[in-house]
Amino acid sequence: GYINVGLAEDDYLVEWRKEAYKLALMAALFCLATTTMGLLLWKSWQRREQEMAAVEASRKSLHEAQQIAGLGHYSYDLRTNHWQSSDILDGIFGIDSDYPRDKQHWLELIVADGRDEMQAYLKTIIEQRLPFDREYRIVRPSDGQERWLHGKGKLKLDADGTPLARVGTIQDVTERKLAETTALGLTTRLQVMTRRHAGAQESERRSLARELHDRVSSSLTAIGLSLGLIERELPQDASTSVKTRLSNTAA
Repeated sequence: GYINVGLAEDDYLVEWRKEAYKLALMAALFCLATTTMGLLLWKSWQRREQEMAAVEASRKSLHEAQQIAGLGHYSYDLRTNHWQSSDILDGIFGIDSDYPRDKQHWLELIVADGRDEMQAYLKTIIEQRLPFDREYRIVRPSDGQERWLHGKGKLKLDADGTPLARVGTIQDVTERKLAETTALGLTTRLQVMTRRHAGAQESERRSLARELHDRVSSSLTAIGLSLGLIERELPQDASTSVKTRLSNTAA
């Protein structure tokens, strides 16, 4: 018999082409999937970069606004007796990173005659679970300047209501306090000047009244004397009614 080698070879090539097509299709699908995944990852990364840039821009804007307002923030852990502060608050306090951040050293920033009062206030807000809201004076270690601050904060409590920490903000309000003091001084001076002016007006009015009274009294006295002289100079035959009128007027 005959062996049909050509037909077997054709069948082999058909099978090989099928396998090649499958491999090519799988490679194409893999490339498409890889490209799609890469595109999605690139878009995700780009979006994340944009979000991070927006967050950073917002953070910088907030930082600049806080610098302008002289507003710093802090967090004080009551359990470890340690507080953390923003760089703006460090500038307000006049301290650097080496300054000890515990309760005692925070109290030492406060003017000497206000520490006991502040100590009592801190005890009260912890015992009664109250927010911190107080104006007080400090002396900056960096330059010895006395500054007015306004602190606001709240307590963080655990599930049982035990205070764990206090967080809040501190603002330098020295300029406002100075303006209030200046305004109060001007108001006091204006009140004093107003009282003095009113007193001077009243004194002048009384003096004028006395002067008018004296002048009128003198004039009336002179008129009375003149009328008396006129009455005595009248002839004997003058009517009784005329004499009576002069006598009454003089009186």
